[in-house]
Amino acid sequence: MLLIALGLAWLAGLLPVAAWAAPWWTGAAWIAAALPALALRNSRIRWRAGFALLVFALLAGWRLSSSLQATA
Repeated sequence: MLLIALGLAWLAGLLPVAAWAAPWWTGAAWIAAALPALALRNSRIRWRAGFALLVFALLAGWRLSSSLQATA
């Protein structure tokens, strides 16, 4: 289940940059807005997973944004 969530976080990082030319951190902001829901579970593993999702979205957006700038 974590692997699916990481893949979706990667796509969430790519989508705003590719579709709307949004800043590279926008996808991670979407995920960060959903992270407080994990606070209700009060589990360290869930917070670590949430942090990993945030990092994946940041990396995806940053990599796509930097590659688009390099080709322009």
